[in-house]
Amino acid sequence: MAFCTHARIFLLCVFVSVCALYSQDVDQEFPDLIASGRSNSTLGTFRAARYDFVLCSSRDSPEPPPGRPVDEIEPGVSAGAYNNRITAAVIRGIDATDAGSAGRRAALTAAEDGFILALKKDPQFFPFLHNLGRVKLLLNLPEQALSYLTLARSRLPEFAIGYLLMGRAHARLNDGLSAVDNYRTAYRKNPFDPTALVALGDFYLASGAYPQARDAYERILKQFPENAQARIGLGRLHMQKAEFFRARAYFESVRTQNIDGSWREDYDRSLHFYLAEVCTNLKDYKEALRACCRTALECLRISEVCQVQNSCFLNRSDSFRCKKFVLLALNILSHLHARIIC
Repeated sequence: MAFCTHARIFLLCVFVSVCALYSQDVDQEFPDLIASGRSNSTLGTFRAARYDFVLCSSRDSPEPPPGRPVDEIEPGVSAGAYNNRITAAVIRGIDATDAGSAGRRAALTAAEDGFILALKKDPQFFPFLHNLGRVKLLLNLPEQALSYLTLARSRLPEFAIGYLLMGRAHARLNDGLSAVDNYRTAYRKNPFDPTALVALGDFYLASGAYPQARDAYERILKQFPENAQARIGLGRLHMQKAEFFRARAYFESVRTQNIDGSWREDYDRSLHFYLAEVCTNLKDYKEALRACCRTALECLRISEVCQVQNSCFLNRSDSFRCKKFVLLALNILSHLHARIIC
């Protein structure tokens, strides 16, 4: 009986000790509470934002915690609030501009200057390091991006998005081994988000490693059967192998909307560009023109292609004219394809 009593007291002490350690861990400056990557949990100090940026928040409020002051930059403003202000501005800039445009570069350069200035005040603040690395990558400066992302990883090694961005930087530097290693690490850190596996499949596809690309995409579909990016990836794979009927089947199987009519989060509007290419190879020029029109309107906001489509459908027997305009539209869209960030 005495033994049981002592055992219960011992277990109670262990439980209290564990709870105390856990509460201390939660209150650390950089708690490991966002290892799930893209979740917007308000329990931690940081939360992921769109375009893989990082915002600051307190445990009980989405507002940023006090943090260290950056009075030399803005009097009375905390590091967290300053980070959120720059991040919100660059996200608005990305939303309002096209990739490669002067406006996009101006928004990214302004954010770059702001984060560099902030790091002079607090060179160890994780959001400054991560977000500056993200901006550098968007400016197509992968070497500089890697230096900041590596420093950010040392501050919060469980943050999955950091490995994803490092993988993209290594891929642009043609360091395939490091790219693959970082993509796989990102997926291991957060197996509930297929983004890293999509990036891995896209990397293999661009490298011509078709079996590995297929394995990556099919692994996604086993866990996320309706994932649009994996289906687009498999369609592109068959398209590169000149298997156009299979490619079209994958492209047309992509669900673009939810039940309530809203766009799916994994909907990549470049789908219509690839579908137009496939239909052109299958000589289905009217469907190709429809896809070109959707690409132009939804992604590039170009109405001229749709005017061409309407004129072609007024004379359905003029298939030669339809083919001519499809080839012209594809030529234009292929040069603008890099601007499709929807």
